Parts: sequence; structure tokens; C-alpha cells
Amino acid sequence: TSGALAQAVRERLAAHNASAHGASGRIARLAFLTTPPDPNAHEVSDKASINRRAVIDNRKPQVDALYAEPPGPGVVVA
Repeated sequence: TSGALAQAVRERLAAHNASAHGASGRIARLAFLTTPPDPNAHEVSDKASINRRAVIDNRKPQVDALYAEPPGPGVVVA
């Protein structure tokens, strides 16, 4: 992500987190995926909802980058 985009996202996350009630509503990190969810990989259900388990399994490197210390490339930290 570009520096300007990352900064804008950080600002929006800070505003969101300031109004979040409790830890469950807080967003700590995020990453933009470069490809949309893939219905052929079962990442999208028949009802057009995201199959989180399939996304996590199919995009392991991106998920690992979210939880890495320090965060992986492309991860925006709130």
C-alpha cells in the first residue's frame, strides 16, 4: 500500500476504534487483498456470503502477515 493510502486508512481506523465499544469492535490490523474472493475456491457461498474458513485456508500467507511480529508487508496497523 502507498504511504498516503496507509496513512488515510490509519486515520479512519483510529476514528472507528475511538467509537468502538469494547475490544470486539476494534480493528487492530488490516490488509488489502489484490484479488477478490474466488467462488471456484469456495471462498464465496451460493448465497454470496464470504466463507471465512476457505479464505483463511486459501490465503494463508496473507493471513500470516496480519499476525506476524513485526507485521508483514502491506499490513496497516491501527
